[in-house]
Amino acid sequence: MTSDVRAAHWDARAGCDMSIAMKPRRGAHTVDQLAYHFVWIPRCRRKVLTGDVGQRLEELIREIRAVRDREVEALTVQPDHMHLFVHRPPRDAPAKVMNVTKSITARELCAEFPRLRRSHWGSKLWVDGYHLGSAGDHATSDLIERYIAYQNAERTEQNRLFGI
Repeated sequence: MTSDVRAAHWDARAGCDMSIAMKPRRGAHTVDQLAYHFVWIPRCRRKVLTGDVGQRLEELIREIRAVRDREVEALTVQPDHMHLFVHRPPRDAPAKVMNVTKSITARELCAEFPRLRRSHWGSKLWVDGYHLGSAGDHATSDLIERYIAYQNAERTEQNRLFGI
């Protein structure tokens, strides 16, 4: 699939206008439009991010982002993966953002929910890798936000259809 076709596919599924652009952010010496879309999973893609664990994970992510003075544009926790869309200044490398986020959430969740330590050896909750996308020419910030919202709507519709 070419990037234009893929973008059109996302646009059709998420129901959004690709022409909406992200607003520039101003710093002391920079003006940027950097926004990252992260997706990561628990080890062995276990469905452990449900109920109280999923709610606490969402709270932790919002706390981490608030302390680091950055907005969470979109966030969704699925049973076996999560999406985070966040604006970051140019000085913050995406790898550092993920390292901080994954290490703090793993430590806190394993401390609060002992069952995670039993199911994830050595309290290693997350896999080493992650997906990183950025808002740009073919993927505007609005498109990514709507795609993430669509993920929740799709799961809710599936749950309703199957009586879950």
